[in-house]
Amino acid sequence: MITEEQYTEKTCLFCASNYHLEMILLPYIKERIDKNKIIVFTENSLEESINVLLNKVNLSENDKEKIRSLNWKKTEETKFEGLNEFLKNAEIEVLKGEKGDTDLEELEDKKEETNLEIEEKNTIVIVNGSFDYIKNVKSKINRAIRKNVEIVECFHIGDSAVDISELSQKYENVLNTKKI
Repeated sequence: MITEEQYTEKTCLFCASNYHLEMILLPYIKERIDKNKIIVFTENSLEESINVLLNKVNLSENDKEKIRSLNWKKTEETKFEGLNEFLKNAEIEVLKGEKGDTDLEELEDKKEETNLEIEEKNTIVIVNGSFDYIKNVKSKINRAIRKNVEIVECFHIGDSAVDISELSQKYENVLNTKKI
């Protein structure tokens, strides 16, 4: 389970619409996509709006494809399976490097014995939705991950449960259209 000290950063953003959300996230994602595993959890599909936005912005086709390749649509359960698989594979790679072993069953046993933590690139999890949705997803992520995670919580200002003044005090970074 992850603790607050294990987060690389505490980041949030406040948006008025899906397009506003994507305009804030676009430079942030572009800057980090090659160095980090990025996973998007969203209460409502953003696939259509991200495609409209990417067709209108001045980015290389390569950058656009990398951003499109993030899963802007799949269900929450599928993404948790993908996140768990990514983390499991990362731990196995760390164990292979340290132990020189290739037998996966043996590595699984050693992983249990040594309780090694992930050493490779960070995971950025973008969570977009209502206050309750974000709280629920963050709770599941906390149970699945041990370290190297940054959660970007994306709050919609129209959500009555969102108090911008109170929430912004709890984060190190607040993303906006000027980045941070």
